[in-house]
Amino acid sequence: MNTNPPFKVLCVNDRNKPAEIPMEKWVKDREIYTVIKVGHTLDGKIGFILKEITLTEKEYPFELFSAHRFIPYTPSEEEFEDEGAENFVESIKTLITHD
Repeated sequence: MNTNPPFKVLCVNDRNKPAEIPMEKWVKDREIYTVIKVGHTLDGKIGFILKEITLTEKEYPFELFSAHRFIPYTPSEEEFEDEGAENFVESIKTLITHD
C-alpha cells in the first residue's frame, strides 16, 4: 500500500464522535476517504487530514481523524477495471474533441 499521501482509506469506526465535530463533518462507516496529510493527534497517535472533510477552527482542538478509524482501501478488480475503462473512454473523447 502507498503510505505517502494521497491514498485511499475505508472508514471502519465512526463511533464516539467528539461533541466539537458536527455530524456533517464526521466520518461515516463504510465510506471511502482520501488521506491528504498524515500527522499526530492530540494524544500523540497517528491521524489523517481527509480531502473530503475540512475541519476548521470551529472543531478545535480536533484537526485530524484518528488513523485507527480506517483501514487501507484497495479497489476490487471489478472496480479497478470499471475505473480504467472510464478513464480510457474519457481519454479517447479528449483526443477526438481536440483534433
